[in-house]
Amino acid sequence: MTFFSFPSLPFSRPTVRARWTFLLRLELHFTILELQIIEGCRSLCAHQFGFFLTCNLIFSGFVTLLATFPSSLCFFFHVHPFFPFHSLLFKLPSKRRA
Repeated sequence: MTFFSFPSLPFSRPTVRARWTFLLRLELHFTILELQIIEGCRSLCAHQFGFFLTCNLIFSGFVTLLATFPSSLCFFFHVHPFFPFHSLLFKLPSKRRA
């Protein structure tokens, strides 16, 4: 069983290119959102040190989960072809016996 493998990327096909572009944009969007939440929390709580630490710990856990969700979802879809929604992203060639 392979734990780390990526499918071949035929970027000449527009549907595959569009799917990869969508996934990359989604991940970039969540990364920007993570930075905005952290900066907003820090500027809001900067005057109270104890509240700042509590707020930072709560938001860092939430933001880490939020920011890593798209990449882990993409990783899960691409690495585990037995997952039922894998066919939504890529159609793998069927193995036919002669």
